[in-house]
Amino acid sequence: MNKNLMIKIVKASVGALLSILVAELLNLSFVPSAGILTLLTLQNTKKETIFTALTRVGAFFIAMVYCSILFHFFGYSNMVFAVFLIFFTFTCYMIGFTDGISSSAVLSTHLLTAGDMTGAILMNEVLLLIVGVGIGIILNLFMPRTKPLVRKSQKDIDDKIIQLLNHLANRAIKDEEHQDLTKEFEVVEEDIQKAIDLCVENMNNTLFTDTRYYIQYMEMRQDQIISLQKVYDHLSPLDMVPSQAYKVAEFIRDIAASFQEYNNVGELILELNQLLDGLKDSELPVTREEFESRARLFLVLNELESFLLIKRKFIKNLSQKQLKMYWSKDAIDH
Repeated sequence: MNKNLMIKIVKASVGALLSILVAELLNLSFVPSAGILTLLTLQNTKKETIFTALTRVGAFFIAMVYCSILFHFFGYSNMVFAVFLIFFTFTCYMIGFTDGISSSAVLSTHLLTAGDMTGAILMNEVLLLIVGVGIGIILNLFMPRTKPLVRKSQKDIDDKIIQLLNHLANRAIKDEEHQDLTKEFEVVEEDIQKAIDLCVENMNNTLFTDTRYYIQYMEMRQDQIISLQKVYDHLSPLDMVPSQAYKVAEFIRDIAASFQEYNNVGELILELNQLLDGLKDSELPVTREEFESRARLFLVLNELESFLLIKRKFIKNLSQKQLKMYWSKDAIDH
């Protein structure tokens, strides 16, 4: 069984049991409702749990206002309760408190059953809410750490991109048999999407630290893969190997050799500009085949420039806080 699923099952079971025991100790009425509230409060991430809890508290007070008005003026009957549900549900949908509808509706049935809204009954409902929601929040503060998995995903994806770069360098000079890299690109794209989902989960389980950096990083790699696919498309039809292709292949290998999270690509962009200037000063192609091959090499270099500029834009968009947190010497060492 999946580890995370097992943790959720244990939390739900323990949480419901604890809520019911605490409600019993407090000598509350409608004790099982505390356990139900805990089950409804538990979500996949810490932030979702806290947001849901706040929504339930807000919905509860709205429900109490409607109940006090409708039950006071029209009595405690099923038809009045049905009217309450209509107004209450509509209000919750309008203000975005939909997660609180079910729990508050359950608590409101207690008022209907009691046929009264005395201070003691209202306090009973408030305590049920505090116990059920509170225990749900406390339990969901304990989540499996996902940051190590995020970091591992980063490294695995970067390693696969390095492999792709080396294949493209070999392809530029036909140093290996033509290999269809379509599957490799698809695997990296799938890995990046899974990593983005993991980064979102990590962000929603981190309450006091801004971890959007990891999402931005994966999206940057996602954009770079699109550029590399275009490089591959330009190289695939290459039939001959002009002398300039060896310099292009060497440059691609330089990118692969320095490809890592903390490279600001400044030296690579300088090297690319020097390479472009050198190619422009080369002798004109003699044959049509050579002309087409060199034209494709220029397209490759233009796409590699886009590849590098994506990384530079990513760095430029980092906040000072992110640079200090993720790119400082202390952060890199750890």
